[in-house]
This record gives sequence, C-alpha cells and structure tokens, in this order.
Amino acid sequence: MRLWRRREETTDAAAAPVAEAQEFPTAKPHYPTTSGWEVPVHGIHDQPVDRKTALTVPAIRRGVNLLAVTVASLPWQRIGADGTKKPLGWLAQPEAGRPLFQTLKDTLYDLQFDNVAYWKVNHRAATGEPAQGGVEYVSLDRIQDHRKTGGEFMIDSRPVVSLANIIAFEGWHGDGGILAAGARTIRIALALEAAAKRYADTPQSSVDLVNDSSYTLTDAEIDDLVRNYKRTRNAEAVGFVDKGLRVEKNGWSSKELQLIEARQYLNTLIANLIGVPADAIPGASALSGGSLTYSTTAQEARKLIDYGLVGPINSIETRLSMTDQQGNAWTNQVTPRGDVIRANLDARLRGNPIDRAQLYQILIPLGVLTVEEARAMEDLTPIGGTDV
Repeated sequence: MRLWRRREETTDAAAAPVAEAQEFPTAKPHYPTTSGWEVPVHGIHDQPVDRKTALTVPAIRRGVNLLAVTVASLPWQRIGADGTKKPLGWLAQPEAGRPLFQTLKDTLYDLQFDNVAYWKVNHRAATGEPAQGGVEYVSLDRIQDHRKTGGEFMIDSRPVVSLANIIAFEGWHGDGGILAAGARTIRIALALEAAAKRYADTPQSSVDLVNDSSYTLTDAEIDDLVRNYKRTRNAEAVGFVDKGLRVEKNGWSSKELQLIEARQYLNTLIANLIGVPADAIPGASALSGGSLTYSTTAQEARKLIDYGLVGPINSIETRLSMTDQQGNAWTNQVTPRGDVIRANLDARLRGNPIDRAQLYQILIPLGVLTVEEARAMEDLTPIGGTDV
C-alpha cells in the first residue's frame, strides 16, 4: 500500500471562517430554532420570556401540558355542608358552547405562566350564583389589571362595572409565574437548542487520513483511498493502517460537547421550575436512572399528585369554594354558602387491579365495604342490574 500526504487546500487557512458549530455560545441576540423561527435568548435574568417563546422548549411544553391537562381532566365534585355530593350546577359547564375541560385548561396555562387567571360572570341565576353557560374565561391579553396600572380593572379597554363579577384565580408560584421566575433557564435552554442545531447544520469530516510520506497523491488516488477506508471500516471490525498513514480524529462529537448531558440537566431544572417530578419529563430522569414500570404506576401517580398537582388543584378548589366573610352574597363566593368544590383523585390513586382486589378481600369481610360498593368503585354493573 502506498502512503500519501493529505492534499493541500487552495484556500488560505488563516482566512477561512470558523465553523459556527465551534461557537458555544456566541453573543448573537437571536437564534434559529429547529423549526427555523428566530427567538431571543439574551436578556437580564429577571426579564420575562413571552409564552410563545417558552413553548418552543419541548420540556416546558411537556411539563406545562402535563399539569394543565391532568388537572383539567379530573372529575370535579360539589360537596354540601353535610358531606353529601351535590350536582355541580353551573360548574358543569361554565362557558356557553365550551366544555369545562377547555375552560380549566386555559385557566391553568395562565396560572402557570403568569400566576393569575380570570373568569367573568356575564349572567346569574335567580339564586345569585353564576348561571350555567353564563361565565366567560378572559385571556390575559384582554386585561388591563388595576393592580398593575394603578387604575381600574379593564377588559378590552373597558372598565369592569362590578368586581364582584370577576372570578380571579391566584397561582402557586408566588413570583409572577414561570415566565418571569424561569426566564434565565428558558433562555439557556433556547441557546442550547440553537447550539445543537448549528452543530447539526455544519457537517465536517470526523476522520482525516494524513500521509507522512513524501508521495503526492492524485485526486483519483485520494478518492480511491477514502472509499476503500470507509468500506473497510463499515464492513469489518478489524482494519489495517500501513506505516506512514496516520488517522486523525476531526471535530467534536455531541457527547464531547456535552450537548446531551446539558439538555438532561436543563430538563431537570425545567421540571423543578414547573413543579413536576423529574421523571415526568423525558430526558430529565436519565440523570438519576429513573424508569417507569407497570408495578410503579401508582407510586408515580402519587408522586405527581404530591409534588406537582397540589398547587394547581388547590388554586382551583379554594377559589371556587370561597365564602364571602362580609355577608354580601356572591361578592367573593361563586357556590352556595357551605358548599365546597373538590377534585376527585380516586381514579388516579386506585393502583393496579391486583392491589385493589387484595384491598377488597380485606375490607369486605370486615364490613367496611360491601360488594356493591366495591363494584361501584370498579365501575362495574350492580349485581342483578343492567348497563344503561
């Protein structure tokens, strides 16, 4: 085998531009995301990031959707002062022509991003409580909040006549929501994604074949050598390099740039920012080696409730169960005095079928639970009954 030196380049190496993939990070004010949309990634740490920009980060979209969709899809109950369940009434469908799920989902988005959300009562029943379909979810871009401007509370630039018609929900972050508190983390995540995109968009050879001999290679011989080298390395685990031919590794791998590890670390930070367990965001739990199996489903559901859903659920429950302490009916309360609104978490905490069956085997003989009650808990038809 003949050995050759690498062919000399015709361009001036000193004048050649540095590959963008080597820049990590640069000082550019904007970066293109994987979709090609340029987003800002710089700014002081307390400068909020807009919602559209934040949602371009997959981990943020995953965490926010997880909380909003999970809480909005829970069954909701109205419990009377005597502990009995009552019909939900207007809460079964607050907005006309719109399901409760969608109303709650939008509300929970606002609570996560901006720590506040608003409904407006447009129509009331004869009892004074809101009428079914008489409530309107009001997006934050329509509101000029008197707490921010020092003036009146305005919707669509028109003052609200009675604040008793405003149902204001306060979030659980306490610092303006994740857009303000997590601006720095979100910007770093955007910069990291941009760095990964630049690395992928700037291909370069991973191996150079360098010849230390004095033989000068023709273009045809170079092409033949490279082609044979690639075929040998791809087809066989063992190769041969003759004396004088040196193999040099070129560039950096994504692992060496620590792009994978950095994304895992940032996903963990984002999970903490949103307030969900790291296992709930794919890629974050890889740092701790966490995995989800069928036998741990109930434990994972319990963890999500204890460490993720408590804040969102309480923000909704406590506001809708609020009683007017001043005695002026419906100034603060939106359900009859003494009633409370609760999310039903039983379905998410039921555990697997074997665990539930073992529980029934213990409780039924003790008289704590009847067979019919156990069948109802399993959504089974009563004995002797028929499905409707």
